[in-house]
Amino acid sequence: MTSDFPPHQASGSYLSRGLSYREAEFELATVPLTFEQRASFDAAAHFWSDRLLPAVETAVARTQTAAGRLAQQAWSAHQRFFKQLCVSCKVWHPRSC
Repeated sequence: MTSDFPPHQASGSYLSRGLSYREAEFELATVPLTFEQRASFDAAAHFWSDRLLPAVETAVARTQTAAGRLAQQAWSAHQRFFKQLCVSCKVWHPRSC
């Protein structure tokens, strides 16, 4: 943050990263994936299963860290990553009113 952060916060011109969803409306949209989106998802899945998870297992073995804690963090990152990937596929899909 810059040195002028507190005045912006005090005046209300600073927006928090946490947004309020009060009175917000949401709609569940089922969006068909394009061939490119499906290929991107498949490539990401292969990367996680073939490269990243074995790297986490190697890190556990080398550092003698508690496997449960690292597995928990890896699974949490995995879930966040794929959730964002799925949401990003919907961003440019036009909404019919």
